Amino acid sequence: MNNPYDSGKVSGKSKKLQLPLIVLTAIFTIIFIYVADRGLTFLLNIGNESIYTYNYSLGIFGLILVIPAVLLSLGIIKGLDKNGYLNPLLAFLEKAIPKMAKLLTKLFKITVKAVIFTVKGIALLVMLIVNSISPSSGSHGSRGYFPSGRAISEGSNNKQESKKEAQWQAKQKQKEADVAWKHAKDQAEYNPNTIHMDKRLYRANAKQREANAEAKKFRKL
Repeated sequence: MNNPYDSGKVSGKSKKLQLPLIVLTAIFTIIFIYVADRGLTFLLNIGNESIYTYNYSLGIFGLILVIPAVLLSLGIIKGLDKNGYLNPLLAFLEKAIPKMAKLLTKLFKITVKAVIFTVKGIALLVMLIVNSISPSSGSHGSRGYFPSGRAISEGSNNKQESKKEAQWQAKQKQKEADVAWKHAKDQAEYNPNTIHMDKRLYRANAKQREANAEAKKFRKL
């Protein structure tokens, strides 16, 4: 027959092992996900000739890495128990975990607030810089570019029409760029740490380059 006392000892030991198992599993899961994300990001950017880099994230699928993390944690705990290091580790965790949890919670809240504030500040600064140097701001006040009466009298009607068309194209492209920048700003305020943010920025920069090219054509006329 099984000894109830021995069964109780095994049950008590199993409960004690839950804490280090959870802690080690969480640590290794975070490490595995980080390494996987960095590795996939590196592979994704191989051959990327753009000035932008793309960050890859496993997202919720990264939870599958809990399985190898659990197995590795069990192996480590078994090795510690075999060599007599488990009890000191348990005593340390029982004292340290509550204090660390409070500290990490405070640090997490502070970090989130700081990141949100920084992202909003950067997004606003970028928008202000882009709007200040965009061709649209100069096109509204560049009355000197319109054909004068003297030019018309000299037979430059075709040139005048070309300039009007070029100016209209430049304004339209700049409007598209402004919309793209607005979408990028909205994405930055909502969630900047996604691949969608990179796509928004890439599109906004592409639209801005098109607008700058049209503005350059207009200025040359």
